Amino acid sequence: MRTQIQTKIIGLLLGTLLCWWLGVAYLSPVQAAPGEATVEIKANVGINGEYKWGQIVPIHITITNRGENTVEGNVELSMPPSSVSTINTLYVATASLAKGEAKTVFFRVPGFFTDSPDAASIRWIQDGKVINEQKITPIGRNNQAIWTGILASDNIAATLLQTMKKEKKDTPVQPIQLTPDNLTQDILLDSGLNVILIEQGKFAGLQNTQKQAIQSWADKGGLLLTVDPAQPAAVWPQVAQKASVQKETSLDTATELGRIATHSFAASLPSLPLLILLLVIYIIIIGPVAYFIMRRLGVREWNWVFIPLASIAMLALVYGYGTWHHGTDTRVHNVNVIKVGTSGNAHIMSSSAIFAPYAGEYRIQLPKNVDVFPSEEKRALETKESPMVTTNPSGDTETTLPHINKWSLGKMYAQQNLFNNGAFEATLNQKKDRLIGTVRNNTSYSLHDARIVFGDSIQSIPTLAPGAVVQVDLPMPTPESKSRYYDDTEFAARMLSQNGEEKLQQARLQLMRMYDSRNSTTVTLLGWTDQHPLQNKVADRPYKVSNVTLVTAKLAQIGKQEDQND
Repeated sequence: MRTQIQTKIIGLLLGTLLCWWLGVAYLSPVQAAPGEATVEIKANVGINGEYKWGQIVPIHITITNRGENTVEGNVELSMPPSSVSTINTLYVATASLAKGEAKTVFFRVPGFFTDSPDAASIRWIQDGKVINEQKITPIGRNNQAIWTGILASDNIAATLLQTMKKEKKDTPVQPIQLTPDNLTQDILLDSGLNVILIEQGKFAGLQNTQKQAIQSWADKGGLLLTVDPAQPAAVWPQVAQKASVQKETSLDTATELGRIATHSFAASLPSLPLLILLLVIYIIIIGPVAYFIMRRLGVREWNWVFIPLASIAMLALVYGYGTWHHGTDTRVHNVNVIKVGTSGNAHIMSSSAIFAPYAGEYRIQLPKNVDVFPSEEKRALETKESPMVTTNPSGDTETTLPHINKWSLGKMYAQQNLFNNGAFEATLNQKKDRLIGTVRNNTSYSLHDARIVFGDSIQSIPTLAPGAVVQVDLPMPTPESKSRYYDDTEFAARMLSQNGEEKLQQARLQLMRMYDSRNSTTVTLLGWTDQHPLQNKVADRPYKVSNVTLVTAKLAQIGKQEDQND
């Protein structure tokens, strides 16, 4: 009887609770279901969604505020691991958007989108929450292809495509349809384009900024050809000649500079004689001392305490010596190449090895308009956190390496394009069997141990300050000169500072090997500068910076020697 009463009471309570809940739900205002994200986000990779595998690729991310209020947040680009880099990298930029406002955030990243099972992604982060996220699946193209951009009317473009000749399989010609919107420095400089074909008359109609962007692209090795509407197919032989030139990827240079930065890092090994001495002392303590002296004192039973203490003291001594030897300052070793163009533009390529005296997070700060790519050094980064490249509203860049192990190296590559930076102005003439003329330094770089190289002919220039002029007097290269690398020639020995440290010498030799002397028709200037080109800094830690910087410039293209009269 009592059980039945309890059951009825419980049922009555549950029924009352259900009625109350239904009443509250009925009387309460209806809550709208979560709608779509109020911030739209989309990415344009390379040119028209296509990129060259293994090159540095420009990415434009457009964000649009479709909501009613101003929003602030972060644009994030996540690049997954690949066959080249086994670490995930996060690129971040902050942004503020008013109602209806659209902005474009620009990144440059290593082009390995199709080389990982994980897709790259972009997302909008607001108040710590992911508001919108999309995967990026661009089309990757053969890196060895000759990308040929075409800016022409429809009928001329169609004729060009019909008359295009197929090149070798390893260097196919890949036509790319261009629009005036593609002709910006952000897109062109790392577009992967080898050739641009512009119909006569269209180039004159371009804006000055577009013409300057094309000139900057040409300074980095691009070939600009104008197309005669009466003979459009006449441009293809020059395109084929471009296809015959050996090519390397942008990241080939980055990899080589990184190897030089780490392998020639100015951190010498501990003194071998001193380590041997410490080992001998330890053996004497553990052997004769522990046996004879402890027995003579009649306390051999205390060896079980003495020997461990001696081992601990030895370890502390070795560890202390290692700390003293490596120092307590963070050290950054930069290996830089500055390529100066003929129009006053320059391209800086730099790899940095960061020595960590203590384990922990390291933040590297760089100025505006510097592209940064963290890379992995084995055993240096042992964490699931991703290196992060952050661009703040002022345009400065900061790279966060989340955890570098003690006494190991972090590594990163950086590049910067400089405009109106000045050039090396050359006036050169061939006179019989000699090359005569002048070279003026119109750049801000002060050079020392410089050389003007023309095939196997070399002229020494001890110093070349900004504004200085040097006289050029070189014999014409010998036709039978053999192809040799600079570090196999007397030129290499002369370019090396006689008072430099061994590590500095090694780094200079390796840098010179990247620029061989096989081209006997190009007059080239090479020299060293002590200036710090990228001004990278370590945040919140004491640090020291060392630089090895090679400046290169193509001065002129001289054809084969011909007999000339005075």
